[in-house]
Amino acid sequence: MIGSPGKAKQGGLSIISAIFLVVILSMLAAFMVSISSVQHTTAALGARSARAYYAARAGLTWATYQAEKDTGCGNVDGKSFTINDPGSTLNGFRVSTACTMTDHQVQNQTLHFVVLSATASAGTWGSGDFVSRRMRAKLTLP
Repeated sequence: MIGSPGKAKQGGLSIISAIFLVVILSMLAAFMVSISSVQHTTAALGARSARAYYAARAGLTWATYQAEKDTGCGNVDGKSFTINDPGSTLNGFRVSTACTMTDHQVQNQTLHFVVLSATASAGTWGSGDFVSRRMRAKLTLP
């Protein structure tokens, strides 16, 4: 007996099945790495977004204090600063404030209605790491 023709056909079929299985497993592994990378990036941007919120909140708190202290927008409108505290998670955020004030007569008393806003941002506009948050507050000052 020289060899049976059925065994030769089986050997070729098993190599095709093995290559198909390796290709499918490689594609699955690449998909899993891609999903893991997207999840990591999403979590990092979520944390950065939360820090931008707190930087804007800090700017709004500062603006509120200045407006109440000076009874107006003089020391608040158009001001901007960069948080420069290496130990803080807010380090490097740029905060800018804006203020508008209108006066109204209410029962023979002048009330100052103040609208404050603070915008905090970090990163470069158009890049994947850019984040920005804006907060507003309304005050009534005597």
